[in-house]
Amino acid sequence: MITAGCDFAAGGGDSCVLAVAYGNRLEVADSWKAYNPKKSAGRFTELFKSYGLQSDQIAGDAGGLGVGFIYDLQENGYFIKEVHNGAAAENPEHYSSRGAEMWDQFGILVQNRRIILPKDEALIAELSNRRRDYDGRGRVAVEAKRDMKSRGLSSPDLADAVIMACMTGWGGLPQNLNPKVHGQMLAALAHTNRLMERNRSPFYEPYVNFNNVWW
Repeated sequence: MITAGCDFAAGGGDSCVLAVAYGNRLEVADSWKAYNPKKSAGRFTELFKSYGLQSDQIAGDAGGLGVGFIYDLQENGYFIKEVHNGAAAENPEHYSSRGAEMWDQFGILVQNRRIILPKDEALIAELSNRRRDYDGRGRVAVEAKRDMKSRGLSSPDLADAVIMACMTGWGGLPQNLNPKVHGQMLAALAHTNRLMERNRSPFYEPYVNFNNVWW
């Protein structure tokens, strides 16, 4: 399973980043600072081609400046998956946003030594420096980027791209996030299948695909 994550930036401050996940092995493909978003969209496009990536394998941050990048990439023939970090989490009872959910679950995978990170000191620093937080409802959140900058830290562009690449692919699979619970679920499904087989109606007839029948 190969997936990629794009973090977009313009104006020469923050960085554009493309990260690629080969299953649980992560790689920062490229990062750069640029003022012109059109040129950066072209550079993303060339990187997609060089890595053999298709639209359904690529995710990008669709918030803020990301909207313009999404449109530029569509003009270049890439209709990537849009990730809205500020949107509701898949588990809204536990996480304040989708972005916080991905960051926290990625951290769980790292703690369980399920991820192979590249030897990149800047990436490791970004993954380590962002603080875990909680909202007014006690849900898991992440430190706001403006608060990070007030502490003298730059935007975690490398980390955002790597986490997006991982969590929209291999890392987001339930068997990887919680192997024990996933195993219990498979066992329960197998038990249900056995019960269904045992209680099968005497009038049961196997499925016949009439599309392949010649009359």
